[in-house]
Formats: sequence, structure tokens, C-alpha cells
Amino acid sequence: MRKLLLALPIAALVALPVAADAQMTAGPTLAWHDDADFGVGVTVGGDADFLTEGAGWLGDFIWFFPPGDGVTYFEINAHATFDFATSSTSVFPFLLAGPHLARTSVDGGGSSTKLGMNVGAGIDFNADRFRPSVGARFEIGGGKGF
Repeated sequence: MRKLLLALPIAALVALPVAADAQMTAGPTLAWHDDADFGVGVTVGGDADFLTEGAGWLGDFIWFFPPGDGVTYFEINAHATFDFATSSTSVFPFLLAGPHLARTSVDGGGSSTKLGMNVGAGIDFNADRFRPSVGARFEIGGGKGF
């Protein structure tokens, strides 16, 4: 029940994707982790074209719902991104890499915090004010998740 009550306000974000301005986006995240199952959260991102064309950043907080009673798991991620130029104005492939913090705890038991790195890729779809994205990332050096 506690997990459901926590999930409701986060899931409400799914109905409220926001384009904060032309250079920053924020919106809901739906995730799946091979060890922790389904997750919901929020992602923010933006351009860093002052570094080089196509450079950007992406950060997220994701709360997962792993199997088993009393188990909690969440992740905080911060990534540098690079968008590849394409002839399309609505599809943008990208690469990402950055630090990853994962926290697992068990009611009445111990907890574990791991720091590692993520590497991954994805595609942004530009649909005016709504910009869905799909991607995959692998944890290295601190986790073994996908």
C-alpha cells in the first residue's frame, strides 16, 4: 500500500509533460530495470551547445518497484549527451554517459548504496511541445543493470 501511495503523485506527472523553455525540458519517466522491474520518475534535460553543437545534459530520479515485500530501490542519474545531426527535424538519435547512484534498502534489514557509470543511447522524437524519448543504458562500475 505504501508503494501505491508513493506511486500516485509520481504517476500523475505522466499526464503533465512540460517544455520549460526552448533549451530545457522536464517530464515524467517510465522505466524498466532488469533487476528492479518497473519504475516511475522525472527527467530534466537541456542543451549545452556552448561546448559543441549537439552537446547536452540529462538528469533523472527514478523510483522502482522491485519484487519482494519491504524492498525499496531508487536511482539518481546525471548524463552528458550528444545528439547526432540528421536530415529529420523530428527524430534525434543521441548517446549518453554519466554517473549513476543506486540505493537499495530492505525493511528490517540492511541497505546498500552504489555509485557507478551509465552508458547508453536513445532517440528523441520532437512533436512540438511534447518530446517523447526512448533509450537504453547499461550500468558499469557499480552495478550490472540494464
